[in-house]
Amino acid sequence: MLLPYHTDQAARNGSPTRHYDLAVHGAQEQWQRIRWALFVFPDITDVAPTDHPDVVRVFYEGSRPYPRVWAVELRQRGFDLPPAS
Repeated sequence: MLLPYHTDQAARNGSPTRHYDLAVHGAQEQWQRIRWALFVFPDITDVAPTDHPDVVRVFYEGSRPYPRVWAVELRQRGFDLPPAS
């Protein structure tokens, strides 16, 4: 006999989804290229556009983001990022 599936019975992943908003000039038009460029990092689970034309949202696993490391990778691939602060 099949029982109905209820979301409250789903196995819970112990870590919440974390994200970091990363500034990249022209991000809205090229977010898919940015996404694939950042997949070299195993802690990045996804990259999505935001409402801001120069920001992508980077979803990651782990205890903290590494935006400076991600920025170096993107700069090496030719993306235009604002100066590091």
